[in-house]
Amino acid sequence: KLDLGEGVQAVFGKSGVDNLALLRAASPRDLWLHLKDCPGTYAIIRRTRNQIIKNETLQTAACWLAKK
Repeated sequence: KLDLGEGVQAVFGKSGVDNLALLRAASPRDLWLHLKDCPGTYAIIRRTRNQIIKNETLQTAACWLAKK
């Protein structure tokens, strides 16, 4: 898990089973990040209804995911 501030959290799975569980638990308002050409590498950014995520926050989450 990664705390991105302002009540925003990113999570990613370490396995296919983890990833499937994350997808099933995700809300329609959550954001999904996926690394191009990296099968199974993605993160869910959890947010509240109508919460706007800043570009800087998305970039932080993307860099964190790329390092995983």
